[in-house]
Amino acid sequence: MWAIWVLLFLIWFVFANIWRFSNYGKVCSGDYLDTKHPKAKNYPNYLIVEGEFIYAVLVTIYVLFGIAIVMILITAMVLVKEPGKTIAKVRMTEKMEAPYNSLIK
Repeated sequence: MWAIWVLLFLIWFVFANIWRFSNYGKVCSGDYLDTKHPKAKNYPNYLIVEGEFIYAVLVTIYVLFGIAIVMILITAMVLVKEPGKTIAKVRMTEKMEAPYNSLIK
């Protein structure tokens, strides 16, 4: 079931990018309007607030994707340092070594 939700999210994400950043999306959002008067009340026929909202949502998703990629790379670099070790093995070794650390020092 979660695969369907992921697929729907990816489809929505692609279409939102196409709609917002196409020429029509930029015109409807008021990106080409005079920058001196960008308020929505001055241009009732444009979707300025909605365009800014979609832009903010897309930027937020891009930032979250970036953070996820950085975290995956950091995790991969940590696990590559000692090949053959998994996260479970690292946790087990830390638990096993912890009582003996006080005896050695």
